[in-house]
Amino acid sequence: MVHGAWEPGAVPESDLPLFADKAKLFQARAAMLEKVVHPWRRRYPKVHVDVMPLLERPREALLDAAGTADLLVVGDRGTGSLDPLLLGATSSAMLHHAPCTVAIVPAPRYAAQNAA
Repeated sequence: MVHGAWEPGAVPESDLPLFADKAKLFQARAAMLEKVVHPWRRRYPKVHVDVMPLLERPREALLDAAGTADLLVVGDRGTGSLDPLLLGATSSAMLHHAPCTVAIVPAPRYAAQNAA
């Protein structure tokens, strides 16, 4: 699992101070990823998951990881307010530039509606 953590424009205002301290940013993003992955590790203990928080923009982090992947799975937050079928910038970039097969998983309908 790769997570690009350099998105000052996509975080709550309370998280902005983290971007001034790379060590704190890395620690916060690593803890967040472990929290997200933990229930899946418990549910599927035989599946090995490497968690890689990177202090890069998501596009660069994912494209770099895709270089050695057979499949790249990305989520789409469904934040395109004009047309719900439009992909976000990161998902679109992966679809067009990743050197491997790309699967885009849309956000659950209720989550996308509540995010607005």
